[in-house]
Amino acid sequence: LIQSGLELARRAGIRQFESEFLAATVEPFVEMGQWNEAAAHAEESAQLQIESESVWDLNVHASTALVCAWRGDLPRARERLGRLEPYVTSDALEMRTAFASVRATVLNAEGDHAEAQQVATAALKEGAEALGGTMNANIRAAVVQALEAAFALGDVGAVEALLEMFEHVPPGHSTPSVRAHGARASARLMALRGESTGVDEGFMAAAALFRELPAPYWLAVTLAEHGEWLATQGRDGEAEPLLAEARSVFEELGARPWLERLDVRTKVSA
Repeated sequence: LIQSGLELARRAGIRQFESEFLAATVEPFVEMGQWNEAAAHAEESAQLQIESESVWDLNVHASTALVCAWRGDLPRARERLGRLEPYVTSDALEMRTAFASVRATVLNAEGDHAEAQQVATAALKEGAEALGGTMNANIRAAVVQALEAAFALGDVGAVEALLEMFEHVPPGHSTPSVRAHGARASARLMALRGESTGVDEGFMAAAALFRELPAPYWLAVTLAEHGEWLATQGRDGEAEPLLAEARSVFEELGARPWLERLDVRTKVSA
């Protein structure tokens, strides 16, 4: 639908609408793993000089910051995050929450999980109820980053509390993305507790949903985590195909931190 609007804006020669539709494509491209296309549209939108401090400007810089963080380009992620500073004090709760979720992502990528947890949790306290819980993309992103931080810190209590946001979604409010992130987090929690029953099923359910969306980055993350867990259970034969597929996706995306993590595992196994 956005692409149709973009084509119409171009035919009509309305540069402001063209700029806005270009900006609106960036986030879907990021979610679908088309990161190079996202970068190209972000650059083209910027060249058309879209209105600053607008939802479109936020979308472009936020999405670009996420890709930079996931690719391990932390200086550029920080630079993009800096462009979002005006939204810290925005009157719009939606924009403040969006900034917080991106900031938490960058902090997690930098290894500052304690600060990431604080930022994401504060955003959830302020905006979860007002913005409709996990039906809101920014709230969902904040929950995911709060979970990432909590797992990295080994904070089981925080993980359990956050999981309730996925597990108690009202009827009609659940989406494939919500179910996928919930299933992945549940599997990770069971693995963290040293349980075995249900871990396979959780990871497989999450992978199936991420594959269907499609959300290649989160699919690869899920496959890698599942493969790593299988390896700890002495099930290397089952782990290798998952790790190989994950590596292939990460290579295509240019997700260097995950490639390095898989390289370390390969060296240890050898």
